Amino acid sequence: MNPSIHITNRRTAEAVARTLRERNRAGAFLSIHGTDEETPDLSTPGGSSCYLCFDDVEDDTVPGCTPMSNAQATLAANFLEDLAASNPTTLIVHCSAGISRSAGVAAAIHDTLGWPVANARDNDVFRDGKFAPNMHCYRTMLRALGGNVTQEELDALWQAAVESADET
Repeated sequence: MNPSIHITNRRTAEAVARTLRERNRAGAFLSIHGTDEETPDLSTPGGSSCYLCFDDVEDDTVPGCTPMSNAQATLAANFLEDLAASNPTTLIVHCSAGISRSAGVAAAIHDTLGWPVANARDNDVFRDGKFAPNMHCYRTMLRALGGNVTQEELDALWQAAVESADET
């Protein structure tokens, strides 16, 4: 059975990790923090965490900001492969706000590995107005997981995200 993905913000991920430590339980986290942020403590007894550091940008044209790299996506893909072997029930994917970078990464995991996104309407991050997936993160993570998408498909996904945001 595939683990369910929960997209959240940093504060909630840290609170979950704290609670798991207090209860001596394991947790699985894919942590994304910006280059101007400290790495959060998501350690849990027997748990697994993958820490990525990049900014919420689509490319490297924003001075002082770093987009997700292929190396970081590969690191996350390797983490997910190892994690799947341990049969976790839940994977928490977080970024600062739990809206863009984490949503893009979670959508790629869902689309390639089939893991459900528990807190997205119908498992569809792009059609759930509370998320605004970072398309660079989605595309980069998708490729690292062996998936592919055309520019037309990316445009359609982004349009769905824009339309769902307009509905809220």
